[in-house]
Amino acid sequence: MFTLGQVYKNSEEVKVMSYKIGFIGLGQMGGRMCKRLIEGNDVIAFDVNKNRLKQVVDLGAKEAKSPKELAAYSDFILASLPDSNVVESVVFGQDGIIEGCQSGAVFIDLSSSRPASTQKIALELKKKNVSMLDAPVSRGVAAAEKGTLSMMVGGDAAVLEKCKPILQILATDIYHVGDIGAGHILKMLNNLVSSTCFIITAEALVLGAKAGLDPKLVNDVLNASSGRSYATEKRFPDYVFKNNLNSGFSIKLMHKDISMCLEFAQQMLVPLPVGSSVVQTYTTAMSQGRGDDDNLCMVEIMEKIVGVKVRT
Repeated sequence: MFTLGQVYKNSEEVKVMSYKIGFIGLGQMGGRMCKRLIEGNDVIAFDVNKNRLKQVVDLGAKEAKSPKELAAYSDFILASLPDSNVVESVVFGQDGIIEGCQSGAVFIDLSSSRPASTQKIALELKKKNVSMLDAPVSRGVAAAEKGTLSMMVGGDAAVLEKCKPILQILATDIYHVGDIGAGHILKMLNNLVSSTCFIITAEALVLGAKAGLDPKLVNDVLNASSGRSYATEKRFPDYVFKNNLNSGFSIKLMHKDISMCLEFAQQMLVPLPVGSSVVQTYTTAMSQGRGDDDNLCMVEIMEKIVGVKVRT
């Protein structure tokens, strides 16, 4: 049984079974996660984008005509969607999940959503005897492809235990972080820290380049010093310095996540002076029409402002 704060590693022995799984939302992350679940399970999928849907159907998934049809078929319903508004529309809208879900089923929201929205959905599903977990993920599309995501889960420990054989196909590190909504709180905090580290690293490297220093050397020294972070260890060496500004996560999605965190902090009366500045930095990019560009393009924006390059 999971306890609060416990991490489940895939190296633990789990019973291998086949499950009836519904998957809604087949974007950059969802599509990859769904493909991993198809092997060995009975998967039905739904997406408004028919090309994305065809990709998983070609791999063996069944096609659902609506979230309602998908829910009626599934014991476990997983969703990876852009935001809380979309999640709510899929659950409560016409032909939504709540119209078709079976008693005893579990709804797992893998999206980055507002905690209050998540708690509202869980309350309504409970009236149908349907359990819910909020289980947002991190580490990006490469990890989604390999099944090496990290996952922060809110909800009942017994429900998480029931879902473990499915979730461990997607993630190598699964943390039970609290009651329903806690996973989405932690995801907001993670992305606030992640975006802050990336932006401040970009600023430091641009400043160093302006002063005539080699950006790669600056990054190497940061990695050997107290300025080390995921940005210096992975984002810049593996992506930016290779001139690959494609991590699979857009500026608008990061802006959405950290803006949610700022709103949540205001509700909790917690000041976030540094976090507010980071949100404004992303808002500037949004105002320039760069929302659909990859999050890593924030480096390119800074390069243009200063007139130097940290990429080769």
